[in-house]
Amino acid sequence: MDPIGASCFSLHIEENNRAIIEERKQDRKFSEIIVSCRSLSHYEGRTFKTLLPQILAAFIAAGYHIVVGISLAYSAILIPALDRNVTNGTDDGEITATKTECSWIASVLVIIIPLGALSGGVIMDQVGRLNTLKLAAIPSVLGWSLIAAATNVPMIIFGRLIVGFASDTGPYRIYSNMDNRLIPIFQSPVNRCYRSTGHSAFSVHNEETGYEHTGPYGCNTNMRNKICFGSC
Repeated sequence: MDPIGASCFSLHIEENNRAIIEERKQDRKFSEIIVSCRSLSHYEGRTFKTLLPQILAAFIAAGYHIVVGISLAYSAILIPALDRNVTNGTDDGEITATKTECSWIASVLVIIIPLGALSGGVIMDQVGRLNTLKLAAIPSVLGWSLIAAATNVPMIIFGRLIVGFASDTGPYRIYSNMDNRLIPIFQSPVNRCYRSTGHSAFSVHNEETGYEHTGPYGCNTNMRNKICFGSC
């Protein structure tokens, strides 16, 4: 073989070796990806060990929805106690409300919720989801505190307005966060569970302690317990 042919043959062999090495590197990377996907799918399997952390984290995050359930159930407990046409064993000096005022107390929460939802979206874009949840706790506590200290019906209505604003500003920001982290089978049950829990828990608490709205600043011990339960 002449020198030129031998040189070309050796170059061809070197190129083939480089191609083989590159192909092996690509195969190695592809194998790593396959192994990673297999381990990820194994982790996301529906076993109790892998689902328990997701369930606990989701239930803790969705606990904010208890406030929504309590806010909606509150008017069903409050209105019978304020209705001046119902004899409920109250003393003179208690707050009473007409049917029109009772209608406002019940419906004002729903009226303000769309504004809270729109504001929550804007705030979330500016400061993030977690900070939006923190900020939403402020009007919630203020609203419940105003209801607790109410001496007349307008104060109760205004407190309900603030609570309604907070009810949709914070809790529903959790949906977008949970949908990215929770497997689909648990998204809907967890999101719905705590609102019904708020309804039930507040109704049971009212049956156990009774409803009263008297004393200094229109707030007695039982009422303070309910406000703390609602704003915690």
